[in-house]
Amino acid sequence: METVNEAIKDLRNELKDVIRSLEYAHEEINALKSSLKTVNEEKESLVSECQSLRKLLNETIPRLDYIDDQSRRFNIRFSGVHEAKGENAEQTEHKVAKLVADKIGITPNLEREHRVGKHGSGPRDIVARFATQRQRDAILAKRSQLKDTTIYMNEDFCPATVEMRKKLIPQLKTARAEGKYACLSYRKLIIRSFSLRQTNSNKETTTDKNEKKSTSMKPIELFSPPKTNQPISQHDDSSPQKVEAGPYIDKTEDGMNDQLDNRTPPRDTSRVDSDLALPKPIRETVKRPRRPQSKK
Repeated sequence: METVNEAIKDLRNELKDVIRSLEYAHEEINALKSSLKTVNEEKESLVSECQSLRKLLNETIPRLDYIDDQSRRFNIRFSGVHEAKGENAEQTEHKVAKLVADKIGITPNLEREHRVGKHGSGPRDIVARFATQRQRDAILAKRSQLKDTTIYMNEDFCPATVEMRKKLIPQLKTARAEGKYACLSYRKLIIRSFSLRQTNSNKETTTDKNEKKSTSMKPIELFSPPKTNQPISQHDDSSPQKVEAGPYIDKTEDGMNDQLDNRTPPRDTSRVDSDLALPKPIRETVKRPRRPQSKK
């Protein structure tokens, strides 16, 4: 019995130790839960802040690209210009000025020019900055004069705008192959469904329709002759016409009064048509009392 009691005491002590460890574990779990809750709250705040920063970044990048493009609006990028070994800024300036003066016919007013890109098999591009945007636009308007050469002139844009324009070039080529009007305007591709041939054909069809309408329309008689049973005699302008003299008209005051009296007889006011006769006014008859006769 003593051994059994000692064994029971040992089990009870072990059970108490297990209970204490479980309580301690529960306390740790509760602490971890509270810390995890705070971590989740911080995570949500960080996620919302990251989303707002990403939105702000997406809004600012196009603005920065636009500012960069606006700072390049005085520039022209020349491609295909020969590059000599050890070429300096003065030599590049001389090449650009000579090219613009000989091929385009404009004496440029350059502020700065330099080559961009890495050294490779071909010549690097030249970015030239002009004094005014008007002169730069005038030079770009005459870029077609360089068709017979291996030199190209283009507007100078930031790398992001250049990549966007490169992606639109295949669509530009397909639209032009179909005969449509297509061009690039900054970062947009403009395509119009009509072509020059269609517009000319439409003009021809409209003119043909107008001609048909004009031929089908009948002439309008402004003055129609009076309808009489007697035939209208045709007079020749060459033959003299007989003119009968009218009666003599006395233009004095007495003569005019006599003529007016003869022409317009006095109106008979006593005679009134039955239709125009006015109704007679209705008189109300009032019966008056008779006076009593006096007896004689």
